[in-house]
Amino acid sequence: MIRNVIYNIKQMNEDEKRSFSNELNNHSHRAFRKLYDLYGDEILRYIRGYFPFDLHAAEDILQEVFITAYTKISSLKDINKIRSWLYRIASGKSIDFKRKKKVEKEYMKEYGERINISKNKSVEEQAIQKEMFNTLNIEVCKLPDFLRKVYMLREFQKLKYQEIAEITETSLSRVKKAMKKAVEKLMKQLKKKNITIDT
Repeated sequence: MIRNVIYNIKQMNEDEKRSFSNELNNHSHRAFRKLYDLYGDEILRYIRGYFPFDLHAAEDILQEVFITAYTKISSLKDINKIRSWLYRIASGKSIDFKRKKKVEKEYMKEYGERINISKNKSVEEQAIQKEMFNTLNIEVCKLPDFLRKVYMLREFQKLKYQEIAEITETSLSRVKKAMKKAVEKLMKQLKKKNITIDT
């Protein structure tokens, strides 16, 4: 039996993990409901980085992610890696959707909304600060796909480099180099616009 107040797999003890894994592999609807409760919101936030102005598309893709998880759960050999596995599915589904629908890259509005604009600043100063972050978002969307993905996972989701490496199925050193390159590219473009932002 899985405890009710659990927020991620890491909080489960080994017996709970084993029980949860068995329930998932037996396609228990209760277990998949629990899986959705654990990771649905954060996976949706990640998907919305691809589709900031299309919530319906993001929600449809989220549904596809968990349908795929339901049908492919037997391919997951380690329950401890289920979070990164879901991110990989979400990434693939999002890229496929963009490719099929030819969705234009728009700047990530949600990023600006997630930034904590200081309430101590004047209305004019806050507006200027928001505009600066909007400019940053536009440049993020111009990054090559891999650099953009790494940057989003690091800055949006606040994931550790090792977690990003697992999600992108690449080496830790490549992830770190990609993040460094992404920041360098962003700073170069922002400098041309006389904007300095501490990322």
